[in-house]
Amino acid sequence: MGEENIYSKSYSGFVLGSLCNNLDLYTDSRYPLDKEDFRPFTPHKTIFVCLSILAKQGVEKVEPKDIAEVLKKYPSEANQMKEEIGDYLKYIQDLIQLDNDKAYSFYYNEVRKRSLLREYRDNGYNISKFFNEDKDIESQNANLDKYSIEEIVDYFDQTQADIRSRYIIDEDTTVKKAGDGGEQILQHFAENPMMGLSFESKYLTTLWDGFRKQQLYIRSGDTSSGKSRSCVGDLANICANQIYDEEKKDFIDNPNGKGNKGLYIGCEMELNEECDPLFWAYVSGVESSKIMHHRTTTEEDKLVQKALEIVKESNIWLCDMPSFNIKKIEEMIKTFKARYDIDYVAFDYMLINTALVREFCENRGGKGAFRGDEVLLELSKNLKDIAKKYDVGILTATQTNAEIKDYRMRDYQVIRGGKAVADKATGGSISMPITKPELKLVEPYIEKFCRGFGKDGIKPNFVETVYKARFSEYPKECKVFSYYNLGNMRKKELFVTDKDFKWIDLPKTIVNIKE
Repeated sequence: MGEENIYSKSYSGFVLGSLCNNLDLYTDSRYPLDKEDFRPFTPHKTIFVCLSILAKQGVEKVEPKDIAEVLKKYPSEANQMKEEIGDYLKYIQDLIQLDNDKAYSFYYNEVRKRSLLREYRDNGYNISKFFNEDKDIESQNANLDKYSIEEIVDYFDQTQADIRSRYIIDEDTTVKKAGDGGEQILQHFAENPMMGLSFESKYLTTLWDGFRKQQLYIRSGDTSSGKSRSCVGDLANICANQIYDEEKKDFIDNPNGKGNKGLYIGCEMELNEECDPLFWAYVSGVESSKIMHHRTTTEEDKLVQKALEIVKESNIWLCDMPSFNIKKIEEMIKTFKARYDIDYVAFDYMLINTALVREFCENRGGKGAFRGDEVLLELSKNLKDIAKKYDVGILTATQTNAEIKDYRMRDYQVIRGGKAVADKATGGSISMPITKPELKLVEPYIEKFCRGFGKDGIKPNFVETVYKARFSEYPKECKVFSYYNLGNMRKKELFVTDKDFKWIDLPKTIVNIKE
């Protein structure tokens, strides 16, 4: 049987008659039509083509003579019309009489439904569920009436999806039934609790479940707020084999364990004169300015010398990459993963440079303008992908905008790149020197937890607002108040509040790896 089976002359005739009476329907976005919708019956196809020409001329209501006028330019089509339907002007007049504006939507959908099925069939799909061409037309038309266009499309989309799922596995897609393999997962948690290594901040370790592989952590701050030093401090805290304990007055084995391997990628600091001394400062507890200006005491000299030896023996690599882009970052991490099997990366820091912008524009075909937030979003997305691809934890930082000065605004809104950048992170925070209004708001807690303002007391000089903690059970936007010595990157954490400056009983978490 031919394709005319999947075609209704009556429904199509109603549509064409309605168009003749109101050609504005042709340009109505609710009712798109194409000559292929009328392909099975050539006279209908020819009438529709004539109507499309008249619509472009601005005609609103069509008479049979108007179509006859168009057909003067197409004599072969006119002759074919005469052969198939005889007096085509009378035929068109009869179509016009069929017009029923209220029913147009119904007739239109029936025409498009059959056109859709023909297209699926012509592309190799089995359409027998909706219209079996080997059965009588009347029963199949009745069957087709049970389905809408949306239901037909959904059916074939689902069929495609089912086939795809059996043969194609997307790299970034995993599907499973809830509970499958649950016993093994429980056993894995028993042997390997979902906790990474300790950050320098024990409160952050609690909120972020430690520094974990395959995760991205973003710590943001204003210019000269200690972003770079925080990156160094956290990497040293994880990777240095030993660290000086100020209470015990001696070097102790790193609770995070020995043998952790880390890579520091910097874009602004000289490795030998700026970066290396920061690692010595953290490990020894001696302030970096004393080291670099040679103002250390005899005892401090000994500590620094010991720290230098510890850093040498530890698995820490430094890389200077002032003109970075995503490709360069990935190649560097790929190389160090293959060569040294690194576990953790500190990337200092996410900023826009010429090489990054050039790469971004090239990936877009070199066309169109770009926004800074788009570039940073692409960078954060790729950093998260790299973390997963190479099984490393990545800690990075971003600049903030001017709104950071207002302590009431410290969430993802003040980050360069905004929420889109923050969305890619497992943990996100903003660190800033504490303001006078903030000190006033937490004065009761300073008295309670910091032994007051006396000569023996200590008060917070930094506050870190944690606006994202993906797996945390604690309130959003916790504020960690600490005394932060920028000189050696050591912190004395004092207390935590919620975003409204109400105290939270947040435990400190220390990960102790037993060799």
